[in-house]
Amino acid sequence: MRTNFFLILICIVGIIIGCSPHKNKVSKESNAAIPVDKYGFIDKMGKLIIQPQFDKVMSFSDGLSAISINGKWGYIDRIGKIVIEPKYSEGKGEVLAGIKFSDDPVSPFSEGLAAVRVGGKGTKWGYIDKTGKWSIQPQFDKALPFAEGLACVGKGAKFTKYGYIDKTGNYKITPRFNDASSFSDGLACVEIKGNYGFIEKSGKCVIMPGYERAHNFKEGVAFVYHPDLLKGKYAFGFIDKNGRLVIDMSDSLIDMFSVTGFEEGLSICCVGTNWGFIDKSGKFIIQPKYSSCWGFSEGLAAVKNGPDAKWGYIDKTDKYVINPQFGVACQFSEGLAAVKIEADIPPRH
Repeated sequence: MRTNFFLILICIVGIIIGCSPHKNKVSKESNAAIPVDKYGFIDKMGKLIIQPQFDKVMSFSDGLSAISINGKWGYIDRIGKIVIEPKYSEGKGEVLAGIKFSDDPVSPFSEGLAAVRVGGKGTKWGYIDKTGKWSIQPQFDKALPFAEGLACVGKGAKFTKYGYIDKTGNYKITPRFNDASSFSDGLACVEIKGNYGFIEKSGKCVIMPGYERAHNFKEGVAFVYHPDLLKGKYAFGFIDKNGRLVIDMSDSLIDMFSVTGFEEGLSICCVGTNWGFIDKSGKFIIQPKYSSCWGFSEGLAAVKNGPDAKWGYIDKTDKYVINPQFGVACQFSEGLAAVKIEADIPPRH
């Protein structure tokens, strides 16, 4: 599986982080023991709405969240009630560039369906509805959630080719790409002969492959980079849907591997080891000062100000709305955000 497909999975999942040995903390409000190494969900006031009880979670989407208990995945609703029993087993995962990626057998729900895999590594992916019934039978070696009416799927366990299906399971774009991502803003990033470009929903290439790496379009622009042989360095920045470079970041101090794309008008970027937020002019609106952060979602961004510090949530004026108090914190989605009281394993961006 290629890197771009992994990047899409990471963005979709939001958080999937391993747990440490059990510890408990006494709540001052209820005097009840709260598992500090489990995931729960808070609202925008910072109040726990779903108590910490899950080993792994994915952000809410389509009213449901994927959750893992003892290596089995299922789905809960917004009050924490299990609506699809945990029965999908985790795989052993893969190591890519020294980083272990979890082999989770489910995706978030999107457009009424979720990609799931029954059995361990090597088994096929299909799509279920919100009752847990198969809508598209397992037949794919890789699968991403539906986006804009199509889902990116892969055929071939060893030499995977990616294409796109509709909700009947029929191919709208036949598998022919070495790497591909979901559709976003009407376009999808694909690899053709070692370089990345963008296709529309007919499968026609509208921005020719010429980038070593490219991210999905978000809010009308996409982050790309490629070697500049004349200058002997990488050129990188954001292009519009005509392929025109509209934000040139090549001469900045920004780490090109840190840029994620715009969310609610801002994109996270890293200078040295510090993270901040730029607007679409390329100007830092929130200066790089955080040791870690997530992008803005529903008006808030999770930030951490030091390797041993707690996570909290800021607004776009860089003021704390929810004070730092969490070991792990993720983006808000549908009014809720996954959190963990303590974290022995630092979260990835």
